[in-house]
Amino acid sequence: MKTKIFPGWYVVFAAHLLLALIFGGAYSFGAFFSHIQSNFDVGRFSVASVFSLTAFIYYAVGVFSGSLADRISTRVVVCVGIILLALGFFLSSLASGSLQLFLVCFCSLIGLGVGLVYVPTVTAVQRWFVKNRSKAFRALRWREPVSGTGQFVDRAYRRRQRSRPVVPGQHR
Repeated sequence: MKTKIFPGWYVVFAAHLLLALIFGGAYSFGAFFSHIQSNFDVGRFSVASVFSLTAFIYYAVGVFSGSLADRISTRVVVCVGIILLALGFFLSSLASGSLQLFLVCFCSLIGLGVGLVYVPTVTAVQRWFVKNRSKAFRALRWREPVSGTGQFVDRAYRRRQRSRPVVPGQHR
């Protein structure tokens, strides 16, 4: 007998991929940290502030994006967010001459894009499930799609280190 897969699980899979793409892109900032620092000839604080401002914008926008998706449409809000993300990455790649232009492109557009995509995507998954909602949410957010792998390995390593006996004179 063939078992039919509940369509909500396809939504979970698609949402997981979408979150992996948006957070993978947003968190890839660290890979370009030294290049941005040398390109604009600024200090570490200035470059780190770019990511901090971006994170502030996407968390602030996330507060309102859920209700915006309820009023307009989840699909429209998420599509606008994806377009803003793509535009932000494209324009910030061209903004090699001006830190201010890079700030506008990266912070504003990527911050708005992530903020408009994240909350409506998670909410869309929640609406598909009544019985297995916690399983669906756990599958969606399993240690944050891309960046969570490192956290998972780090946590396992620290747990292993704690379980080892301490030898006198040895520091953990």
